[in-house]
Amino acid sequence: MLPDKDKLILVYCRSGRRSKIAAESLANLGYTNVKEFGGIIDWQYEIEK
Repeated sequence: MLPDKDKLILVYCRSGRRSKIAAESLANLGYTNVKEFGGIIDWQYEIEK
């Protein structure tokens, strides 16, 4: 766990289902700066592999 609950946390997964659950869980744990990007399959920008 991150001790700083205001630290920026970026969350994504393949389809978006798990990232939504993870972001909600983090918010329930008191993290205040969680950005959920959804699924990488819907990402409209360039991806580096």
